[in-house]
Amino acid sequence: MNDDELAALAEPEPPCEPRGFDEFTAYPEPFREPYSPPEQRQTAPLVLVTRDWNLTEEAAAVVAAASCELGVVTRPEQWEGPPPLAWWTDPESCYEAGRTLPDVVVCREDAQDAAWPAAEWAGGVPVAVLPKAAPWLVSRLLRQGAGPQGRLIGVVSGSGGLGCTTLAALLGLYGARTGASVLLAEADAHGYGVMDALAAEDAFGLGWEDFGRVQGKLNPTEIAAELPTVDKLAVLGRRSPSGAFPDEGSRDSILTAVRSAFETVVLDLGRSPAVDPSVAEACDEILLLVAPTKRGIECARDMAARVGPEKAACVVVQRRRGLSQPSAPLVADLVGLPRLGVFAYSKEIALAEDAGALSALTSRPEIARLCAKAMRRV
Repeated sequence: MNDDELAALAEPEPPCEPRGFDEFTAYPEPFREPYSPPEQRQTAPLVLVTRDWNLTEEAAAVVAAASCELGVVTRPEQWEGPPPLAWWTDPESCYEAGRTLPDVVVCREDAQDAAWPAAEWAGGVPVAVLPKAAPWLVSRLLRQGAGPQGRLIGVVSGSGGLGCTTLAALLGLYGARTGASVLLAEADAHGYGVMDALAAEDAFGLGWEDFGRVQGKLNPTEIAAELPTVDKLAVLGRRSPSGAFPDEGSRDSILTAVRSAFETVVLDLGRSPAVDPSVAEACDEILLLVAPTKRGIECARDMAARVGPEKAACVVVQRRRGLSQPSAPLVADLVGLPRLGVFAYSKEIALAEDAGALSALTSRPEIARLCAKAMRRV
C-alpha cells in the first residue's frame, strides 16, 4: 500500500490552531481514576535447613537483599508452610534431608571443607560459601523470581522523532500522580533523554553513571531510596550523552532488583532496531509508537514481530493536525496490533518538555485517558 492509497483511506481532522504553553494551566486537577494498587506476584519463601544460627544470620542478609522471606528449620519435615522457592542446607543437615535434596549447600568459611562432599552426595548441587558467595546467591534468587515483582511497561518507537521518551515520561508522571510507586528508567544505551525530558540532570541521586560494574549484594529498597525523584516519580537515567552506561549484565541485575521495589517500572526502550531483545522480552507490556505513514507502518510491523504481538499495543502518533492521514484504527490494523490510543505529539507538548513541566500535561483529559488505558492493560 503506497502513500496515496493510505491517504485515500484517511479520516481528516479539522485544522487546529497551536496554543502556547500557558494554556495548559487551565487543567488544575488531573483527570484520573481512583487508584488501586496492582496485585503483585508474591513468591514462596526460601527454606534453610540448619542448626547453625550464625549461618542463619548470613543467609538472612542474602534473602533480604533479594526481597524474599526466609524460613529456618532443623529438618525438612518440620516445614509447614507453602512449597518453598528453594531448599538450602548446611553440610551436616544435607545428609539428613532424606528425599528433600537441597538446591544449594551453604556454609561459612570454617565449614567449606565439609561442604563439597555433601554437595557431591546430594547430586552435585552448587556450594555457596558465605559471605563471599552472597552476590551470586542474590542473583540466583532473583533469576528464580524471588520477591514481589512490579509491572514492567516498555515504550518503543518504530521510527525516530515520535516522542518515545516524552510518552514514557508522561506515563510515569501520571502513575505517580495517581498514588502508585513508579520508576521511569532509561533502557537505551545510546539515549539520554529521560533525565532531559524531566529537567532532572542536576537532581540529587544516583544515575546510570554511578553504578558502573555492579559488584556485591543488590538491595532493591536501598537502590530505590537513592534515586532522584521528580513530582514523586523515581528516575534512573544518564545525566549527559557522555555518561557511562553499565554493561548488559549489570543493567539487567539493577533493573531486576528495582522491579521488586516499585509497583510499576516504565522503560524508555528507545528506537527500533536498537532495542535490546532481552529487555523487551522481560516487559509485561510494550507500547509501540507508530507514525501514520507507509514507512512508519513498515517499521512498526518489524518491531511488532520482534517483541511479540501478544504483549504489544499500538499508539498512533499525530504530529500535525489538519493533514490527511490514515485513521488510528486503520493504522493499527495495518500494523497488526490492538490499538491503545492516539498520542498527539504537538508543539504544545514540546514547549512543556523544554520548560521542564511535563507533569502539568498529565491533567489533560486526552493524555490522562491514554495513560490510564496503558496502566489498566498490564
